[in-house]
Amino acid sequence: MKRVFSSLRVRQAIATTVALFFLLVVLDELEKAEQANIKRPTTNNAGPSLHVASVVNIEPVTQLPSLMRLGYVEPLKMTEITSDVSGRIISVTDAFRKGQLLDKSSALLHVDPLPYRVALANAQSQWAQAKTELKNAQTQYDAKSLVVKSAQSQLKLAELQVEQAKVDLNRTVIALPFDGELVQIKANLGEYVGPGSSVASALPKAKREIRVPINIEEFDELDTPLLNKQLTVYSLNKLKTWQGKVTGVSHFSENQQRTLYVSIDSEHSSLPMFGENVYVQLPHKNWQNTYSVPESALTEKYEIWLLDEHNKTYRHKLNEFTMNNGMVYFPMPNPQFKRVVEFPRGYLSQGMELAVKSPMTTKEAL
Repeated sequence: MKRVFSSLRVRQAIATTVALFFLLVVLDELEKAEQANIKRPTTNNAGPSLHVASVVNIEPVTQLPSLMRLGYVEPLKMTEITSDVSGRIISVTDAFRKGQLLDKSSALLHVDPLPYRVALANAQSQWAQAKTELKNAQTQYDAKSLVVKSAQSQLKLAELQVEQAKVDLNRTVIALPFDGELVQIKANLGEYVGPGSSVASALPKAKREIRVPINIEEFDELDTPLLNKQLTVYSLNKLKTWQGKVTGVSHFSENQQRTLYVSIDSEHSSLPMFGENVYVQLPHKNWQNTYSVPESALTEKYEIWLLDEHNKTYRHKLNEFTMNNGMVYFPMPNPQFKRVVEFPRGYLSQGMELAVKSPMTTKEAL
């Protein structure tokens, strides 16, 4: 019985060994087949492999794009409408309401004119009396006498008093001194007002003045002279435009910024609101030879890598440039290079030869 079990174990061990042997043979054959399917890299006897880089052409530019900068419509100072005479308000006009856009000299309130009519009548009476006294003096005395000169002075004083009485009577009608909008009502019917009493607050309908802060470095890039230059102003959504003019240029800097002042004429039908932000299109000065490349060609150190006809790289520092809509614009006096590396990497070095990868056309991309 022991021999039977011993013989069975020997057979099982032999079978297991044979199975493992065949398994190892199969795995070895599979590994050889897999290695045979791998393409071996072809050896290049010409030299070491080159780095592949995308390149783009350097395009000449005849006109630089304008600079769009954010501006702020300065709020106007509110003006107080005051009374020049004293008296009780006896009537108000339909125009005396908040939010009304009124023309200059529009009547707002009427102060009781009776005392001023009496004052005018008294002044006119004194004028008539002074005129009679002068006439009598001229018939009785010499023209150079003190009596005649005194009568002439009294007549002149009476004329001035009549003129002042007429002015005071006209001032009983309180009117808007400019084209503007009433924003606050401070007096009502039946109230008593005196000289200097505020009856309303108003905002004048005047030119909109826009304050445009500009970085000092960007300021040097603007086309000069700026004063009186015509500019285009845009609303933030670019749906409205206005024509403005540079009325002032600050000659000092605050927080490394200078300020332009642009005014929009009040003749426009729809002016920007006071306190509103707008875009102002500023002219950029032109360089003698200007070129453009995609913004992706610019490094963090403001450099671009140029390529010659042999695909060798040359570092070029941009001392002057401006960016707009994903493009970099810069001057280059001697444009001997026609191409630039589009996505420069850190491994680039001066005189390094690259394998050029041309950009895909639209059809290839599709």
